[in-house]
Amino acid sequence: MRKKIILLAFGITVLAGMACGCSRQTGEKLSAKSPAEEQGVEEQGAGEQAEEPAEEPEETAAGEYLIEVMTEEEPGSAAAQEETSGEEAVPLIIQTESSEVSGSAGESETEVSGENDFPQENPSGEEAADEITIETFRIRGEILGSDESSITVDNQSGVSSPGEMILQIDPESTLVLDAASGLPVEPADASEGLFEAYLGPAMTMSLPPQTTPALVLVNVQEDAAVPVYITADGPVREEDGRKILSSDEGERFVLSDAAEVCPYLTRNIVTAEDIAEGTRCLVWSGEDGSAEKIMLFA
Repeated sequence: MRKKIILLAFGITVLAGMACGCSRQTGEKLSAKSPAEEQGVEEQGAGEQAEEPAEEPEETAAGEYLIEVMTEEEPGSAAAQEETSGEEAVPLIIQTESSEVSGSAGESETEVSGENDFPQENPSGEEAADEITIETFRIRGEILGSDESSITVDNQSGVSSPGEMILQIDPESTLVLDAASGLPVEPADASEGLFEAYLGPAMTMSLPPQTTPALVLVNVQEDAAVPVYITADGPVREEDGRKILSSDEGERFVLSDAAEVCPYLTRNIVTAEDIAEGTRCLVWSGEDGSAEKIMLFA
């Protein structure tokens, strides 16, 4: 009986060992693959990777492709030190819409420098002199008619527009004066006779042309001297014992010893020393050409 039990246990052990060996061989057979099978698996994986679409670069509005390249420099590297030193600025290159990416530098590219086209300030701090001047024209001729606000004349001077012309009288900016006395005259009263007028550069293109003069001298006599309307370029100065008055247009007047200096429509007492740069004057000259009377306008 005891032998039977021992033999039975031995048989069970042998059977269990055989079963384990069979399962181990089966697993090795299942896990083992031939080199050809492994190569096929690798080729299949590579094909799947090749079938995946590559990311295309982003296309910009100008039809160009924007490729971002980001580099990170170490704090102690030479490139980082050169960037932070500020010794040499790298010009900014902007590519135009019609340009193409090429391997040669400087083609189809616009370089933006650090300079600008803004006006430079005056380093001296001094203001530039005002060189703007208003040109005036002196005309003469015959008065054809007038009313309260205009004088129609025939320009016979050969300056400005010849022939018929309408002088518009602005009460705020136009003086109508008697040529002999320098006193004001109403435009409606200047209906005939000779005249002289000082015009600005503005004139209409109408027929007849119209303009607003600065000064109109009426009641001009043929044989009498007509006063000259000027703007002084500075105070009266002495040259060789004579007093000289100069205009901003280069005219020179020698004041006579008995020259009269008077204000316009005031009783203020004025002298030649009151003339300064920009003072408007009406100058009457005698037969010898010297200034005998000067009227000053405020």
